[in-house]
Amino acid sequence: LGTETVQEFRVETNAYGAEYGRMSGGQINVITKSGSNTLRGTAYEFHRNDALDAKNYFDTAGKPPFTRNQFGLTLGGPVRRDSLFYFVGYEGLRENLGRTITSEVPDLNARHGALADPARPGEFFNLGVHPAVAPYLNAYPTPNGASLGDGTAVHSFQFDQRIDQNFLQGRVDYNLSPSSQIFARYTLDDADQRLPTDYPQFPRAFVSRNQFVTAELKQAYTTNFLGIYRLGYSRTRVGQDVEADTTLPPFVAGRPFIGNIDVGGLRRFGTQSSANLRLRQDVTSLQGDLVWNRGGHLFRMGALAERYVQDMVNPTFSLGTYVFANLRAFLLNTPTSFIGLTPAASFERHWPF
Repeated sequence: LGTETVQEFRVETNAYGAEYGRMSGGQINVITKSGSNTLRGTAYEFHRNDALDAKNYFDTAGKPPFTRNQFGLTLGGPVRRDSLFYFVGYEGLRENLGRTITSEVPDLNARHGALADPARPGEFFNLGVHPAVAPYLNAYPTPNGASLGDGTAVHSFQFDQRIDQNFLQGRVDYNLSPSSQIFARYTLDDADQRLPTDYPQFPRAFVSRNQFVTAELKQAYTTNFLGIYRLGYSRTRVGQDVEADTTLPPFVAGRPFIGNIDVGGLRRFGTQSSANLRLRQDVTSLQGDLVWNRGGHLFRMGALAERYVQDMVNPTFSLGTYVFANLRAFLLNTPTSFIGLTPAASFERHWPF
């Protein structure tokens, strides 16, 4: 979001200058809009819905709903004519997208411990269901689609996928003198996204909140000698929240949810390896550049210093994952492996550098 706050941008893919030498891949330079002596602004909204949408092949329960609103406004102008200016911009996104999720589940015969005999088509052999597995087998949704002939069948459900995002940016420009200019800018980008997994009991949400502060001074010492000094600070926070709409006990004592069950021929049943996750990175940077124009030559030199601090709460594998080679092994409760963390495991990490 925030395209209405952008004045211009430049993409570099090779032959980088020295200031980009520490990075690989494409480099994107963005110049944001600033105010002027004229009061100007914009307001807009883009709306989409499902009025002209068609049902796709997997939408067995009818056409899912869809609405999307993307809206915003900008305003810029003078605080003090010819010297002090402001510019603010906001953009929001609200999207609700109905999706049909299709996955495989144990069929009705398998739920009673009966699997097809591959050597005798049309006949079944009864394995039974191990008592320890029965609560987890019953937690799988019942099939509502075609049988796949290998002890599994299709299950489809509709999910309302939601995105809420807000973008805000403010900038102030001040002409200290004919040869000195300074600006300060603050940017906030906040988003929440609710997404499905392969089974309806385990939706998850991705959250992010990014903040950036930049201040820059341009000082023309002579007609051909320019200094540019920039101070920046950014805080990036991302995370994931998981849900488990089930009363099944956790695999690891003290954990809030059950873990995952991987059965050959089926999708992962559970919270997708991770519990609630949080990552945060703080970056403070100080940069100075000197530009000297001498005849037909341009000389540029500078320095950049940055300090990174990272904090993480990463409980990946904390809920535990049982792996079964196939549906037969699952019914008999003979897993090939279990991956998990002990109840006393620590999830917090801190890296200052």
